[in-house]
Amino acid sequence: MKKDRSIMKTAIAIALLTFFAMAVGSVVATQEVESNDSMSLADYVGSVPGTCSISAAKSPVGDVDWFYFYVSQYSYVEIETTGASGGDTEIYLYDSSGNQLDYDDDSGSGYYSYIDTYLSSGYYYVKVEEYANNEVISWYTLTITGTAAGGGVGAVEVELSPSSTTVSRGSTFTVSIYVDPGSCGISSGEVWVSFDTSAFTATDASAGSLLGSGPVEALKQLDNNNGLVKLAYARVGSTPVPTSTGVFATITFTVKNSASAGTYAINIQYAGFADQNFNDIANVVSYSTYVTVTAGLTGDINGDGVVNYVDLAILGAAYGSTSGSPNYNASADLNGDGTINYVDLAILGAHYGESL
Repeated sequence: MKKDRSIMKTAIAIALLTFFAMAVGSVVATQEVESNDSMSLADYVGSVPGTCSISAAKSPVGDVDWFYFYVSQYSYVEIETTGASGGDTEIYLYDSSGNQLDYDDDSGSGYYSYIDTYLSSGYYYVKVEEYANNEVISWYTLTITGTAAGGGVGAVEVELSPSSTTVSRGSTFTVSIYVDPGSCGISSGEVWVSFDTSAFTATDASAGSLLGSGPVEALKQLDNNNGLVKLAYARVGSTPVPTSTGVFATITFTVKNSASAGTYAINIQYAGFADQNFNDIANVVSYSTYVTVTAGLTGDINGDGVVNYVDLAILGAAYGSTSGSPNYNASADLNGDGTINYVDLAILGAHYGESL
């Protein structure tokens, strides 16, 4: 009998220790625990809806902090840094697969950062850096606030795909407008996509499969002066409910040879859709994409790694043209001013013979 009691006490003790260990492991940190300088070492902040926060510091110079949080239901989420006077942060938002969803530098108080977006349930990660990684921030607070948005299952989600990509000067790439209708039927839609005209030129756009075969094109506007692509399409025939997830449209961009190396956001500025009864769908959320331009050879118009007579011939074929002209070639517009002339010829000449 004593032996049985001893076994029982041991079992209870083990159970209590296990429970205690689990409880401690689930405690939300209010102060960062170094080293949290990678996604795999991120500190847990808490869950939303609700508010959670964590205090941290950017020290030594070059310190990178990673945090993660949990969204229990579809929510409007605000992510913000505040802190010591003069502090300057950058924040990056990632999904659990490491795909970058958003970025901000100075939208918060002073030079601190702020992101607001809609997120479905799941784990998300935030990376915090000091701008340029050349200063110390003695202290800062990362605050994450979430408000249940309601109707998450019925929400129409619009995202640009790929969520991030790397391109070189003079190259072309495509961005697709990917739509998840949720439980809705989609009979028509209009989407505006903004981009940085110092880095990119929009050269074409075409309808995808979301609205079936041969949708009616109501609007196709490629505005390379203001950096805005406006597209509108309507379905021909009946609308399936729910409509299957698919591509609304695909946009083709050219990277300007004058583009500075760096990361640029391509944003969904507006997205509106009509349901199967031709009523406006109120709950539409969207996500941006990020494009990193790598440094390349100035004057390498065809992107073959050498500036030579081939590039000269391409520039010559477009010489004298302006943006919108039939023979205008954005890749040959080396200074990105919308006109291919003696200035572009001089730029190419200055780099003639260079190779990677």
